[in-house]
Amino acid sequence: MPSKIKLVSMLLQLLFLSLNLAAFTTGDDHQFLYSGFSNNDLVVDGATTITSNGLLELTNGTDQQKGHAFYPTPLRFARSPNGTVQSFSTSFVFAILYV
Repeated sequence: MPSKIKLVSMLLQLLFLSLNLAAFTTGDDHQFLYSGFSNNDLVVDGATTITSNGLLELTNGTDQQKGHAFYPTPLRFARSPNGTVQSFSTSFVFAILYV
């Protein structure tokens, strides 16, 4: 029987494989979609790591440590010349582990 850590790791992989983080706008139809992360996709700092299988970890088990991950290109919600604000939607999946 797999260990509890392996089961949790497999669950995390499954959750992040189903990750659909998307922003949609009308007009030019800008969008981005993540099904796993890579070091080239995001700007990260602090305790953040991206695992070899594409999981984004914002903490590392150290007390009082955290990290951030940012999409490097701003999304424009106001379109010129009339400045109409565009709508957007997003969805995501995350897991919190007690180790």
